[in-house]
Amino acid sequence: MLFLAGCSHPSGTVGGAGKTFAMTRALSPKSAAALAARLANEQCAQRYHREPFLADQNIVVLRDGKYSWGGLNEGGAKGFSARVTFDAEGRNQQVEVFYSNDAEIPDRSFFEDPVIQIPDFESDRL
Repeated sequence: MLFLAGCSHPSGTVGGAGKTFAMTRALSPKSAAALAARLANEQCAQRYHREPFLADQNIVVLRDGKYSWGGLNEGGAKGFSARVTFDAEGRNQQVEVFYSNDAEIPDRSFFEDPVIQIPDFESDRL
């Protein structure tokens, strides 16, 4: 007869001697990018009624236990860019959404010489 002994910790906690610690798991880069895009789209939808961000449009970087995704990009898709940061577990979220009209191509007629009509004051005096 073989018996296996083990222990489990309810609701993802561990500890001993009256101490309890929450077990958390760091997000994978793919999950972090998906979270960053979702957070950016939520804020963009609130401010501009658009959801232009995709998880793979920016590189997600994990440095010193903090994920960073995106940044200010004046040439971003449809003028939108975002910078999202959070810790490795997805907490302490900070989201900035930017809109720049530098990405828009202006109407060419804007650059054409305008027609300025100058009244002929000489003929009015005669």
